[in-house]
This record gives sequence, C-alpha cells and structure tokens, in this order.
Amino acid sequence: MQFFPGTKEAWLTVIKEKVLELIERIKRGDHYLPNSLKQIDKRKIIYVLEFILEIIRVNRNAVLEDIIYSPKARGFYKINDRDELERILNYVEGVLQAPREDFMLFEDIPTPIYGALKIEYISPLTSSDKIVKLNDRKNIQFLDPLLYKLNFLDCKADKVVVTGFNFENLIEREVPERLNCLLIGLGDHIPRSTRHLLRRLNLELNLPVYILTDATPSGLLQSINLIRGSSDVTPLFLQKFIVSHAMWVGVSIGDILEDYQTTPLNDEDIKILEKIREVNLSRTQPYKQELELYYDKKVKVEYEQLKELDIVEYISAKIP
Repeated sequence: MQFFPGTKEAWLTVIKEKVLELIERIKRGDHYLPNSLKQIDKRKIIYVLEFILEIIRVNRNAVLEDIIYSPKARGFYKINDRDELERILNYVEGVLQAPREDFMLFEDIPTPIYGALKIEYISPLTSSDKIVKLNDRKNIQFLDPLLYKLNFLDCKADKVVVTGFNFENLIEREVPERLNCLLIGLGDHIPRSTRHLLRRLNLELNLPVYILTDATPSGLLQSINLIRGSSDVTPLFLQKFIVSHAMWVGVSIGDILEDYQTTPLNDEDIKILEKIREVNLSRTQPYKQELELYYDKKVKVEYEQLKELDIVEYISAKIP
C-alpha cells in the first residue's frame, strides 16, 4: 500500500472489495486465468481468496503455511505444495496490483543476522518494545518476518555481507569484526522480508551490500536472484523487494581453480547454468565471464572445500 493515499483500514477495505469481486468472476467463469493456473482447480484459487478475506476480517497476519495446513484445506481445496500456492498468489498479486504482504500474508522464514547493529522492534508475540544488540554474546539473531516494527538505533558497521556460508564458522573466525560488516543469511529461497531488510539497510543507513557465495552454479544463481528478483521485468508494486544495489563479490570459480579441490558439475548444475543464461543480467560482467568458466572447466567448489580460504582478505580485494 506504499502508493495508497489512505489508512491501512481503508486499504484493506479496498482489497476486500476486489477479492470479493474476483471470487464472483471466477465462479461465473468470466475472468481470464493465466496458463500457470490452467491445471489448478478453480476451487483452490477461491479457497486462497477466501482465506485472505478471513485474515482481513479478523485483522490478523498469517504465514503461507497457514494456508497449506488449514483444516479447511482438504479435498478439492488441498494445496499440493508451495509451488502451487506461489502460482496462485502470484496471480492474485497481479490482479490486485499489491504484494501479498499488503494483504497480511507473509513467509514464515526468519532472517539470520549478526553484527554491530542495535535495533528496536515490536514482537508479534508480546506486542512490546524490545531493544537488541545483534552481536551480543556472539549469538545469531533471527528476525521474524512478522515483526510489527523494526527501527535501527545504532550501527557501527559500514557494510553488509549477505551469504550462504556457515554463520557460526564466520563468527568464530571474527569475520564481522575484521570486515566491520553485518552478516545476513542467504538460503536457497530468499524471503521477501530479507530483501526488504537489505534495501532498508542500504537506503536508511547507506550501507553497501555485498553477496558472498560459494563457487557453484547455485551460488551464482543465488546472487542473480537477489539482485534482480524473480524475473527480468519486475512490476512497480514488487520493486521494494529488489536488491539491485547489491554487488556479487564471489567466490569466483576463476579465483580458486589452482588452490582448492574441485568437484565435477552434475546434471542439476548444468540445468542451473542454462537457467542463468536466460537472464539478461547474465550477459553482463562478471556473470558472463563466470558462465564461460563453468562451461569451460565443468567444475565447482563448495563451502566445505573453502574452509581454508581467508574470507576477509578475499572480500577486501573485491570491494571497490
């Protein structure tokens, strides 16, 4: 609702009216459904829309798993998997021209974070303010995507490193202190709450964001997906989840072929490379060169094989 001129209550009233109208049109069969939904029972789509109406009615945030595991999701209404639910929600977002978070649906994936940052937040469980130093006692904090409020109080770090590397190992090696950075976790799936946090850290605290992955096709795809989002053309209402300012700093397969044990690419790796080739960003450097190296050398190096790499020295050489 970032471009909506009214209150949250007015916005949810508009959403409710649009959802009710969409349900009626789907029932009458006079609304176009994209090819991605052709094989999905219309009753499942209506069930998801009715779920949205219910959480708006009770004014309660929900997570995607609530839809899948609801007692009502039985028989014709049972959602097969997250992919099926994603296709339905992508369609609903397109019709409503709003991200699912704006009609109170969130991913149940917390964001791991560590570093010299003090935050204030309101917990969805206690509804009370809590101030947390994210590097207290060397403990990793996990930020809930359902946080009602998150304010940055004090930050000593001057950059963010988002990575799929082992957090405990990086903290033990004092990488956050040596690089003076915030560490943020990067999984196979990048939650929108993590994307939004990275954008806020950049826009509000002026922290550059660097992406550190292992030297694998999946690592390269992770970095591209974080930077560009789920497609080359992102609608305006989803652009707040694009981390286009982030910079990939490796690990590049070209930097470590001589020094580390490699593993041959498998069929899944080749499929990932083909997927990367379809993305416009892959035609620019450094991704173009990295793709050429993978096709030429046909090897990869995973995190377990990189434990002896001095991450601080490596990243420092990559940062402009």
